[in-house]
Amino acid sequence: MTYSIEALAEQLAIHPSVVANYEEEWMAQEERNISYDLPPTETFQEFLCRSFAECAFLLEATECNANAMECLEAYDEAYALTEDLIGKD
Repeated sequence: MTYSIEALAEQLAIHPSVVANYEEEWMAQEERNISYDLPPTETFQEFLCRSFAECAFLLEATECNANAMECLEAYDEAYALTEDLIGKD
């Protein structure tokens, strides 16, 4: 699946530079995998979904005194919402 930084930024309602920063991190991760002869781990869209879901998990952990179930629910909801917003297949 191809993507556009500008389109993703618009879909997520964030500045394109933020998406570009996430892309740099994703590319660095993929380059590290290649240097260790590992296959690609995820698409950029999957990386975005996971990144936002991890943020939601951590926010929920700090707000709910680390209630594990609520943290996992926040992760799942954030992943699904991001997936819906960017139209990941």
